[in-house]
Amino acid sequence: MINDAQSQSELWAEIRKIIVHSVRLHDSPLPVIIGIGGAGCMGKTTFAQEIVSWFSTNEGVLFDLDGYLKDASLRDAEGLTAYDPQAYDLEDAEGSLISLLTSDNTHLRWYNVFTRKIQSVAVPKCSQIGVIVIEGQQANLPYFRPSVM
Repeated sequence: MINDAQSQSELWAEIRKIIVHSVRLHDSPLPVIIGIGGAGCMGKTTFAQEIVSWFSTNEGVLFDLDGYLKDASLRDAEGLTAYDPQAYDLEDAEGSLISLLTSDNTHLRWYNVFTRKIQSVAVPKCSQIGVIVIEGQQANLPYFRPSVM
């Protein structure tokens, strides 16, 4: 853990430089995909939002897997927590990711923490996207690895 504010700032600057430079060097019609997984309340969303903020409005997209959580009543009935892969509609999330990569008109699900409701958010054409940040506890599952698509 880095406690010194200057060291933290320098680390963030270096992380930003590496990620932005890597995206700029990426020579493909498909965007760079960054997956951020881990336990709840560890800062995944904050880190993902930070990465997306380093790019212009249409260049970076946050793909938040919380939007693909099954309804709480369904999870409760099945005895699932958000840590269980079965608590997510991962097939729909995979379909949304494929649509994002191949379609000009895509909407992603977004979980609003204030209303506790799922919303639909329009995203730009894939040709404008430089980086997609997939964020969520299940971001490391095979559904979201490039070899699957």
